[in-house]
Amino acid sequence: MLTIITPFSCQNKNSYLYERMKKFIDTSFISEDIKRIIVDFNSNPLISKKLKDRAAISGIEYIELERYGELFSIGKCRNQGAKLAKSEYIMFQDVDLFSSVSIYESILDRLREREYFNDVELIPCLYLTKEFCQEFDEVDNSSFEAKIKKAYLENDSSIIEMYAPSSSCLLINRKFYLCSGGVSEEFIGHGYEDFDLHIRLCEQANKFYRTHDFGSDEYSYDSLEYRGYRPYLSMFGRQLMNDGIYFCHHWHPKSVGSDYQKRNKINKEIFSRRISEYKKSIFNCKPLVDLSAENSILLVDKSKDYKEISQLIPFLGNCEVQELGNFTDENDFIDYVKCKKIKTVYSYLKTSDWGAGLRTNDAIIYHIRESSLSNALVIDGDLNPHESLTFNSHEWSYEIDESKRFEIGDYIFSVLEEIKKPISIPNENNNHIYVGDINTKSLSFESILDFIEVRYPSISTVYINQAFEFDADYSFKIKTLDASDLTLMLTAEVIINNNDKENLIALMANKLVVTTEDKYYSVTGLSENLLNFINNDEYVIAGFDASVRDSLFYYLVNSVCSFYEHSIVDGDKKKILKNINIPQKINVKLSWRNKPYPVNSRYYDFFRHYFESKRAIKK
Repeated sequence: MLTIITPFSCQNKNSYLYERMKKFIDTSFISEDIKRIIVDFNSNPLISKKLKDRAAISGIEYIELERYGELFSIGKCRNQGAKLAKSEYIMFQDVDLFSSVSIYESILDRLREREYFNDVELIPCLYLTKEFCQEFDEVDNSSFEAKIKKAYLENDSSIIEMYAPSSSCLLINRKFYLCSGGVSEEFIGHGYEDFDLHIRLCEQANKFYRTHDFGSDEYSYDSLEYRGYRPYLSMFGRQLMNDGIYFCHHWHPKSVGSDYQKRNKINKEIFSRRISEYKKSIFNCKPLVDLSAENSILLVDKSKDYKEISQLIPFLGNCEVQELGNFTDENDFIDYVKCKKIKTVYSYLKTSDWGAGLRTNDAIIYHIRESSLSNALVIDGDLNPHESLTFNSHEWSYEIDESKRFEIGDYIFSVLEEIKKPISIPNENNNHIYVGDINTKSLSFESILDFIEVRYPSISTVYINQAFEFDADYSFKIKTLDASDLTLMLTAEVIINNNDKENLIALMANKLVVTTEDKYYSVTGLSENLLNFINNDEYVIAGFDASVRDSLFYYLVNSVCSFYEHSIVDGDKKKILKNINIPQKINVKLSWRNKPYPVNSRYYDFFRHYFESKRAIKK
């Protein structure tokens, strides 16, 4: 369920960090639901070996990045740990932070009750004094929990040096963290990397309203004014403190003169630039990949083309993005797949180049394309759904129970209501036939009109969504349309159409459709092939069957399509996925919080006086 990630770097065995890490390893809580990863950036190899052996005894994974000669980057450590973790949730805990077992159990209880994929919590921290920590280290510290709680409530400065309502202890869904891009590696050394990450994540969490003067650095965590980014971030930890969930910070000397600390000023300048973008809701960060999964590749026309589906990346495995133009031809690409031992290829190509018909025996290939259902993607092994095993009627032509019919009925109703908003039903008699996109190579317009003349003698008008010339006279009027007309389609007595998007809408509206080619929905009760009528005068069309329709759409919605909402990010349209379906591979639902708690809720009580005074000024 939860992996706790701890960054680390130590060059000298005489450093307090070495002793602190030994104690951290020996005393850290792990269980069936809590795993730990220590990410060592560039410690002295002898130190790393001793600590790695010690961690193995305690059941803690110890990762060495071996970035020798580089300035310590806590962000790279955290990101690497997140990419390697296998759990649903992750949390960051520095080596100088500790807590009781009961608090870890409370954290697990909290995660089990989580509802939203984009939820973010920042665990509060109590910074203990040097004197108390010296006393604390000399005895059994289990007896000190009550004493620390009492000191917090009484604001006892002899024990608690500082209280931070939110800290670097981020508690988050791992995939959401990967989607966000994690800690920006633009920050090196100490300072502001946490503020940058937390603001980016908290803004996407949609949990609390932004503070006034959002980018201001002037307001502290304990400010009673709802202004600046620190009071905003404090909202993501205050409730945890109320619930008794917090960490304690063990006092240690500050290395103000180190190169690590000297980066603080530079990092602040980077942060100031970035937060000015965040005030405009610009969060343009590349997603992180999932290193715990198999190797995969996303093939795109151009790198910028995949931005709109960037949220998919962490769900596609250890996925690298490559442009089609980086390979000379199909054979060059297949050699690359073999060399990299890539197991899955995801193709998001909009061109008809060689990549569209890509085939290789060394990897499974999925094509990412827009679905015929609105606001949905299909990720499937075949570009043509009518030839795909995923869409074959054997997969969905079975009776579904009443609860599922109600569920899909709500979906169909909502789609039709949205479609009907901008259109109006004409006043004229709807005794007409609608002819949409058809394949005139297999069947001419004249053949279709002749068929209508014989089979539907009472029809008054035929609307055709294509211009064409004809010589024969018919008993009905023929009107050509410049574009598709959903009003005419939804009110037609008969629909003759090969357009999948329009046909699915028609099926939702209880309209049986007639096509001139075989479709995956060409089954009795939903769709008929016009060739069956023309080749057999005695062929009788079956009536529309709503139960078959419900089975089809339940399958498409729940097992095939990945639905999304659009969001504008840095001027680019981005798809916010509500679920991800990859047949035979992934089926996950992502519940997003999209509206903050109201200001009159108890969550904002710490700032209640500020809001009341603002309201009084307005009056």
